[in-house]
Amino acid sequence: MTSLETIDRFLAAFLASDGAAAATLVTEGFQLITVPMGPGIMTGREALCRVLEMPSLGFAYAPQQSEHRVVRSVEQGQTVMHERIDRFQFDGQWHELPIASTFTFREGLIATQTDYFDLGTYMRIRAASQLR
Repeated sequence: MTSLETIDRFLAAFLASDGAAAATLVTEGFQLITVPMGPGIMTGREALCRVLEMPSLGFAYAPQQSEHRVVRSVEQGQTVMHERIDRFQFDGQWHELPIASTFTFREGLIATQTDYFDLGTYMRIRAASQLR
């Protein structure tokens, strides 16, 4: 499996809240860094699985649907720069979050994922998830 295929499968598992599938694609010491959210770093497969046990993906309610669309990817050695749009549907309305990510790989598995996105856009999507 290529690095790009691994990322695609990982993101699909993440958005489906499938911790077991996501965990098979990351190293034991995997780190997820969401830059706009502050200094916290999620570390390890177990932490990833705990996060994905919540089907709401951090929103007030679970999205009716979610998906990611790859805009472009650039790969050099063990690093992939990945531009995508994560989409979440609440009450029939789609909301989009553009994300730029850097993935690093070790032995074919994702070792780190660093996400950059606009915090204001994310907060507007969170607010939309609370309207029920």
